[in-house]
Amino acid sequence: PPLSTSFLSLSPSSTGNLIFGLLISGISSCLTSLNFWTTIWNLRSYYLTLKTMPLFLWSLLITGGMLLLTLPILSGALLMVTADLHSNTLFFDPIFEGDPIFYQHLFW
Repeated sequence: PPLSTSFLSLSPSSTGNLIFGLLISGISSCLTSLNFWTTIWNLRSYYLTLKTMPLFLWSLLITGGMLLLTLPILSGALLMVTADLHSNTLFFDPIFEGDPIFYQHLFW
């Protein structure tokens, strides 16, 4: 598995903690972007349409949307790495018909 090689010299428990921390930060970012969306939507006045909304609110809406689109992909990749690490599946090993380009696209 890519994260448990001797090149990185990480113990399996620290690798698991790293992946778990990244998953938790992704979940908190998704929930934060949902919180921004609902706050902007519920606290708008009647006369503030989407056309007259300030640029700052538009930037929060767009950033939240981009986070909601990208972070589930990252969490799926982290779950695949966890499966590689603990159950000896080979998603990213080219010898066993894995896809190293997939790994590269997910993490670079």
